[in-house]
Order: sequence, then structure tokens, then C-alpha cells
Amino acid sequence: MRTEGFTKLHPSNSTNKPDSIRYYYGQALGIVSYKDPSFTYQTSPWPDYVVSSVTNEQFDPILQLYRADGDTSLLFFSAPGLSYINPTDDPWFSAHTTPNDSTKGHIGTQTVTLYNLDEPAGVMGCFSQFQFCNPSLPEPSRCETLNGTNADYFEPLDRL
Repeated sequence: MRTEGFTKLHPSNSTNKPDSIRYYYGQALGIVSYKDPSFTYQTSPWPDYVVSSVTNEQFDPILQLYRADGDTSLLFFSAPGLSYINPTDDPWFSAHTTPNDSTKGHIGTQTVTLYNLDEPAGVMGCFSQFQFCNPSLPEPSRCETLNGTNADYFEPLDRL
């Protein structure tokens, strides 16, 4: 998913803590928003391997990601301490960046070039829809329209 234009550097308020990156794909909701609801996700400043998800119950998606007939979820992959010995073209966690020519690692006695992630976090967007059907009903009225989990679950029970 495109991150350009949806990220901002978040400076650390401590000299012992590195800066992080915030992702702006919609305002955080509920407990996620207790400090600052303006962003959707923030990378860990520490060299951790993190996979996180944000569902439509946890954020209000921006217009480009919103659809009324389903649920939007975002998956974030962040691994600031992770390096590869080969470039990778994986769309979720591509790695082609060498901070400088001296970025080397060792495998046994062999010296290798290390490649870092191209982005602080990879973002994958998912859209889910659900449908209730009753196979005993005639074809035109057999199924409800596709919808998200926020739709009224009990409404189909009255009609199906």
C-alpha cells in the first residue's frame, strides 16, 4: 500500500529514544486514541519485529479507504533492526536500501552487503464483506446484500 504522503516523522522527547514514524490512514478510535487520535499507527523506535493490525473498530478510515458496504483493516509490518543479505522485492517488506557502502555483515568468514527495509513499516490494506443466506428461500430473496460486521446482525434473522 502506498505510504508516501501518509507518514510523518514523530520526534522523540528523549535523548535515549530514537524517532518513530506515524502513519495517517484515519483517526484512531476507542482505547487506541487515548493520547493522540490523529494517527493510525506508530512504528516502534526500538529494533523490534512487529506485525500489528488496525480494524475498522479501531480507526475511522480516510475517504480513499472507506466503503460503507464492508470493513477496512490495515496490517503493519515493522522491523527496524532487520537486515537482509540479498535485496527483496516483497511488496509488504521490500529491502533495497544500504545506508552507506560500509553496511556489511558476516556469515562465517564471508563479508556480505546488508539491505535494510525500504520503508519503516510495510502496510497492507484488506477489505472484508459478509453475507447471510437462507438456501430454503427463492433465489432473488435468498441472500442479504454484502455488508460489513458493523451491520445489524439480527436484521437478517427477521427476513431470512
